[in-house]
Amino acid sequence: MSTRPRGRWVKELPLSEIIDGLENICNEDWKDTGVKDVEGVKRLSGPGLETKEVPGVTASGHKWPQRLHEMCFMYIGDIGEEQLYDVFKREKNLENLMCQQTNGHCHPKNLKVKKVDDEL
Repeated sequence: MSTRPRGRWVKELPLSEIIDGLENICNEDWKDTGVKDVEGVKRLSGPGLETKEVPGVTASGHKWPQRLHEMCFMYIGDIGEEQLYDVFKREKNLENLMCQQTNGHCHPKNLKVKKVDDEL
């Protein structure tokens, strides 16, 4: 099936390619992602995140690569490959799905923001 957003035809990916693509993303090594103190708040920092370019030390490695790997597959399991792909095609990101819905991990209701009192 093809859809026609903004005057051009876009070919739908087969489910097998969606699954392979998401598995490849989740299987990244995540070694450059970790936690950084940004204005007194611990924030996730790494490639593709707004905090990547904020000056500071990123505490990466340790448990973070495994945590992110597991969380990535958890989203696939909870939401499903096809729904993730559909949302991404429509919105070009997953932020609303993950952060605006009340059950999203980064929804303000679910955040446990804590000021940093000590060094990372």
